Amino acid sequence: MSAVIYPKTLKFIKGLQLITTIWIVLFFTLKSVSVWQPYLVYLMLINFVVITLFWLDKRRAVSKPQARISERMLVAVSSFGLFIGTLVARKLFKHKSISLKFNMKLLAAQLAVTLFTVGLVYFRLVELPSL
Repeated sequence: MSAVIYPKTLKFIKGLQLITTIWIVLFFTLKSVSVWQPYLVYLMLINFVVITLFWLDKRRAVSKPQARISERMLVAVSSFGLFIGTLVARKLFKHKSISLKFNMKLLAAQLAVTLFTVGLVYFRLVELPSL
């Protein structure tokens, strides 16, 4: 039996996911490009991996007998890529976009990463760039 999905709740969760993703991306890309260039290459690679994992899981979901990639793995790998690839893959493949359980897990991970970045700034472990 599947859980009842409330459209307003799902829309709110997706909105929070988008806001936290934008905050995290802006936080890490407002630094000078020369210092963060290796980090940007890392982001491109890890988000390519995330998109590939979502594609593979969607492919396996369509053909039932194959083993699926766990939601825990998808969320964990997405956290390392700042959720950029997750947003792209979910739109591109229409995969894991309605599941309330997955959206709650993803939101919890995004909030944890957001709080971590806010903590870095608050405790002055990372300086914010001057605009």
